[in-house]
Amino acid sequence: MLTKKEIEQNRKFLNKSDHHFAAALKALGDINRFRIFRMLIIHKKISISTIAKVLRISLPLTSLHVKVLVNALLLVKSRSGKKIFLSVDRRNPLVRALAPVFNLSIKN
Repeated sequence: MLTKKEIEQNRKFLNKSDHHFAAALKALGDINRFRIFRMLIIHKKISISTIAKVLRISLPLTSLHVKVLVNALLLVKSRSGKKIFLSVDRRNPLVRALAPVFNLSIKN
């Protein structure tokens, strides 16, 4: 049985971490966003236009998917001239936890 103090500590911890974790998993629930994330785990840095070509989807739709992944703190954007490049946000603990799983699936 948990004490009242332990119950309060668990509530605070769960409220902070669960929302971010659930949002990230929800973002990866779409097949195109999942594929974008997977490509970036493998290739480190790719332009939005290249992702659109690989996935055979429009640039506006790719941008929409990217926006969801950025808002979920899974990706970061960087600009080089007119091109926008994406990479996974390795500061995110969920990204660091998922990266080895994706790398293993590539090797097998």
